Amino acid sequence: MRILWVEDDPEISKKTYFGSSILDFHDVQQVRDFDKAYVEVDYNLDKYDYVVIDINLINSVFGEYAEKLKNKFGLNKDSQFLQEAGFHIYIKLIEKGFPKERIIFFSANVSKSLNFNRILKEVRFALDKENESELKSGIDKLANFLDGPQTSKLYKVYKSKSVSDLEEFLKQFDSKKTSKL
Repeated sequence: MRILWVEDDPEISKKTYFGSSILDFHDVQQVRDFDKAYVEVDYNLDKYDYVVIDINLINSVFGEYAEKLKNKFGLNKDSQFLQEAGFHIYIKLIEKGFPKERIIFFSANVSKSLNFNRILKEVRFALDKENESELKSGIDKLANFLDGPQTSKLYKVYKSKSVSDLEEFLKQFDSKKTSKL
């Protein structure tokens, strides 16, 4: 059996979820990037018996096909599109005539507060490492959890380049307060 598995999280591997013994009997092709998966479905779908899709591909690279579809569906943020990107792969599969019974949705999503806390850790880690690209990525992910005024404040503090102000802003979300999410 040939399986296309669309999963953007690098911590999730074929062996972890399919088991090493299953891999001995099946060809599992794991794709971590939305655009690559979209092209694979568009041009090589006949190679696969099953497709396993993670709906939320927030860790995927935002590429050309993602941009086109984001604009087509009137979504404002790249991250907004990536959170539902797997659904767009599903639509493409249906348009190409792939049997619905051979499409499997697989999600390792955890509660909103756990995701939020994970992203907070990423932001703090990027701050400690002084890694600007990881910090920007983390700030963008964090903004998806916040309301309008909080998002505006987050970006204002981020753009000020004041590490101490950003750390102070993040303190309001320490674990005991994230239960409000």
